[in-house]
Amino acid sequence: MKKILLIQPAYPYGKKQIYLGESLYIVAAQLMYCGFEVDVVDLNMSPIPDTKNYDYFGITITGAPYIPVALQIIQKLPNVPVLLGGQPIAVLEEEVFAEIFGSNVVQIKTDADISKVLGIELSQIPTPYKTLVKNAYELIPEENLKEYLKHEGALFISQGCHFKCAFCAAAKGRVEQFKDLDLFYEDLLFLAEKAVKFGILKLEFYATNLDFFQNPTEICKYLEHSRLVQEKTGVKIKIRCLACLTSFLKAEKIIPDLKKKCKDGGLWCIGFGVDGTDPAVWKAQKKTQNNLEDVATCLALCESFGIKAEILLVMGFPQDTRLSLWRNFVSACKFVFKYKHTMLRPYLAKQFVPGNDNWKLFNNKKVFIQNPNLFYNIDFCMIGSKFTHPRFWHRFYSNAVYLAICWIFGPFGKCATYPLLPLSRNRIWNKFAVWWNKVTPFDR
Repeated sequence: MKKILLIQPAYPYGKKQIYLGESLYIVAAQLMYCGFEVDVVDLNMSPIPDTKNYDYFGITITGAPYIPVALQIIQKLPNVPVLLGGQPIAVLEEEVFAEIFGSNVVQIKTDADISKVLGIELSQIPTPYKTLVKNAYELIPEENLKEYLKHEGALFISQGCHFKCAFCAAAKGRVEQFKDLDLFYEDLLFLAEKAVKFGILKLEFYATNLDFFQNPTEICKYLEHSRLVQEKTGVKIKIRCLACLTSFLKAEKIIPDLKKKCKDGGLWCIGFGVDGTDPAVWKAQKKTQNNLEDVATCLALCESFGIKAEILLVMGFPQDTRLSLWRNFVSACKFVFKYKHTMLRPYLAKQFVPGNDNWKLFNNKKVFIQNPNLFYNIDFCMIGSKFTHPRFWHRFYSNAVYLAICWIFGPFGKCATYPLLPLSRNRIWNKFAVWWNKVTPFDR
């Protein structure tokens, strides 16, 4: 029986983050189903075990800033095949991937790549939507699982979004696919029953749907199953999600008792992708579905539902002007003063992120090959640098508004974003940036 060690990299900025991500355990469950002996290690909680007896290693990364972290891990592993996957990896050009990671690392874009490397038939591998994950959760030592369940974790329900926002690096412009409802119930019930065993009375999850309400009738089935798990175990489940403004409004019209379904299912917080206030910027970013009237309507609905609303306010796009950035700040003030259950989540746009529209047009990818640490600088929490915002005044005003929102509203509990500092060629600055990013609280 072949052995594989799956590795979850540690948080990129020098501290430990306790978070039960589901993607690595989905892969673990798939490989277990195919007859592999699988071990999983989360480097936020444990060191890498003795690597001598493994035939393969697998690493998954959830964002571009994890690329240099993965590279550091790979350099310490024995000379056996390393499977590297995750959304940022799947969209890297093959030549860029090869130059960064070398010949011993295999780029995993789909399950077909897994089957080719491991020598198994693709038909043997269950899709993520047909994979029972609880078998992989049982690999987690109980003390670690208990710690995970005390913190918010990922809740995989679906993948896919029919919108095509230009700056978004996720899998977009495709039909949403849902996890098998019975398997969803079994996995959630397993975690809830473990919580009961550990004396934990509440479980918090972040639903990884790109647009939670884009198929409202379908999503209500999952909320109902969450209600059933709560009813059976007595554990309170709290779910946080992302949603498009128009999708939430459509759901409210289609589902007569949506308020009750959300409450019973445990939905307590919705993050709306507002991303500015200027129609010209929205148009440039292919986000023409947005308008300020819908923002106000959604926030008012959340107030009436008793749901916390979060305004995701990505700004600093190339098309932003001093005036549009100022309007973002003014609108942010209005949002939080008018709606008491509303929180701000500002972020600074990055033009080129693996998977977004501009990445495909970016013709200087060699800078990332020569210095993979630059992947840190395209984190959406990072303030703008010469690398990401080359125009001085555009960078100045973008950073000023971003930091103003974070630092003015943060102390009052109205902002959930904490700005990070980019790396540069200056050693003194880098030492300060590394320290700052380490002590800064985790992003939402």
